[in-house]
Amino acid sequence: MEALAYYMFWAGVLTTGAATTMGLTYALVPGVAVRSAATNAGTIQVPVLVPATPWLRDGSRAMAWAAAAFLVAYLAFRWKATGLAPASNMWEYTVAFGWTVVLFGRFVDWRFRAWGLNLALLVGALVLFGIAEAAFSSNTGSPHIHLQANRHLLALHVSTMLVAFGGFAVAFAGAAGYLVQRFAGKPNWLPEKNVLEEASNWSVRIGFPFFTLGLIIGSYWMYSLWGKYWDWDAKASSSFVAWLLYAAYFHANVRRGWRGPAAPLLLIAGFAAVMFSYFAVNLWSYFGFFRGLV
Repeated sequence: MEALAYYMFWAGVLTTGAATTMGLTYALVPGVAVRSAATNAGTIQVPVLVPATPWLRDGSRAMAWAAAAFLVAYLAFRWKATGLAPASNMWEYTVAFGWTVVLFGRFVDWRFRAWGLNLALLVGALVLFGIAEAAFSSNTGSPHIHLQANRHLLALHVSTMLVAFGGFAVAFAGAAGYLVQRFAGKPNWLPEKNVLEEASNWSVRIGFPFFTLGLIIGSYWMYSLWGKYWDWDAKASSSFVAWLLYAAYFHANVRRGWRGPAAPLLLIAGFAAVMFSYFAVNLWSYFGFFRGLV
């Protein structure tokens, strides 16, 4: 069962790569068409650059859905093989993070017609899969006794955090795209600034409450093990900083309609804090008990 899960993971990675390749080709490599031009010598045929054929974009969308399906199969087989939610170590958690990013990309493409934002998220998912393979081990090993005793609470904590991370990834991509347009001009494949703002606001409305809930569940899980709700270590502190940044954005932008270049900068800072907590702290303590827990 574990081997089958690994095959499904690689099928998901390959289809994500195919979706990204087709999308980047559509976005960055123009097609060539022949047009007639009237001259003094008569009508001649002139090659001109035109947008790439839509089948590349549509094929990218189809491959992204296939990748999401393969990764769902991976999650199911991995859970069956280990008896734990497939996020009990950093390899599993990072793969699940990438799957969430793929799903959020498909949703924003459907909800906001933001195909370019979906393309950016596909690239991000591939990066996450690459980090999982390069930096962490996929071996299940023997789960810690605390993970076995609290596996339902762990599954709930993991699920809420993955939803939050997916939302924050959308907000980060939207914020980065907004700043690119503001200071460097709009690439043809990128949605308009108002669409990016709308997608970012929506994603924070989703991500911030789930992030808050995930921290609460994590605190309760900590109390059930050690009799305290919080510990000001590097991981908890960086998570709290991220929560403060998203709370400030949620209040100023979502509640009061704050706009302008400072808003996306706050989203980028928040995502940087989340990634510091996720990767820097977890990599530092990877061989300790807290590996893979967020």
